[in-house]
Amino acid sequence: MMGAHVIRSGVQKFINDFLDKGLISCLAMNGAGIIHDYEFSRIGATTESVARYIKTGEFGMWEETGFLNDIINSGYKKNPDAGIGEVVGKAIVQQNLKYQEISLLAKCYKNKIPATVHISIGQDIIHQHPNCDGAATGALSYNDFLVFASQVQHLENGLIMDFGSNVMAPEVFLKALSIVA
Repeated sequence: MMGAHVIRSGVQKFINDFLDKGLISCLAMNGAGIIHDYEFSRIGATTESVARYIKTGEFGMWEETGFLNDIINSGYKKNPDAGIGEVVGKAIVQQNLKYQEISLLAKCYKNKIPATVHISIGQDIIHQHPNCDGAATGALSYNDFLVFASQVQHLENGLIMDFGSNVMAPEVFLKALSIVA
């Protein structure tokens, strides 16, 4: 389980190595995680400066960032039982984005490892774009919660690790544990 700054810091090579070696059986992240993962897979970096762009009203308003809503909306229409992690990972692979080898979601998709995304609507920059569909986003994120709960249910002799998330990860784990215990 991780917060987005883990991705923003650029440690994907190490996490992808763990995924390839089968050391991670499920990867969970918050909503900002898909934004940084997508940016890295698309342009090889994540560069937005909040301090700079909040002053001009441009923070989060990049057209490319809004493409994530199109991916989520399309994924929901095609398969309402999918999760955001799967839908975004699949899109990164199918769109053959230039830096997809950096993407955790693409790696999970290719390796058939669950990647779950736990969105808090109104918290991420994709939610301010006019193409955000709260119903699609909420449904796919809920599906990811159910996938995560299933992983927790089969955690015997395993462990949960949390890097960089003081709110999402503990809360999602607690709720998942409560429904599978």
